Amino acid sequence: MKTVAVREVCKEWTRVLQENAGKEVSITSHGNVVAYLRVPARKKGQKVPIPDFRARMKAIFGDRVLKTEDKEWLYDAMRGRY
Repeated sequence: MKTVAVREVCKEWTRVLQENAGKEVSITSHGNVVAYLRVPARKKGQKVPIPDFRARMKAIFGDRVLKTEDKEWLYDAMRGRY
């Protein structure tokens, strides 16, 4: 099982996922295992589904034009800061 530091996972998330597809990785902090990551194998050419952000905004705000405050609130809400 490959070991990856938390800092490396944070900085190079995509690379860690691509290199370890179909494997289990132990994530360490200061030499201690803090988590295990199991990366599912991806079929060649398989696309990652992208969320439909327009549909999400339409469900929340309808057809009205958004003000700057509304956009900032939405971004904060998506990030869990509200």
